[in-house]
Amino acid sequence: MPAQRRLLRVLFLSLWAWPALAACATRGPGESGLEPGGSLEERLALVALCEARRDDGDGALEALALRGEPQVRQAALRALGRLAGHAPPRRAHEALEAACADPSAQVRAEAAFALGLHGTVECLPPLERLADD
Repeated sequence: MPAQRRLLRVLFLSLWAWPALAACATRGPGESGLEPGGSLEERLALVALCEARRDDGDGALEALALRGEPQVRQAALRALGRLAGHAPPRRAHEALEAACADPSAQVRAEAAFALGLHGTVECLPPLERLADD
């Protein structure tokens, strides 16, 4: 039964994300039209869509990384980490550094992992602060 629920969820998210992906493909840079609102499933689908497009959704990932449910924040942080070299580095780094002060230990751990994926010198101070966490 759980496998069937997962399959249905993936199908639902795929059907929801496909029109958004098609619409985004016709837009130029800076015109993604992605908004970080909606239900939990919609926000998680937005994170997956941004990651598939290899961009931050004009700041949507950064916004999702800093507010909402811990599950969404973790997914957005993981996506920002995986987008190292693709997302605007300054904006992504600021969101990752801010997430290092998140009340949730799991979110802070995800922020540390994402900073490690970026692997830049600017990532060291927040990682050193988290070392005592």
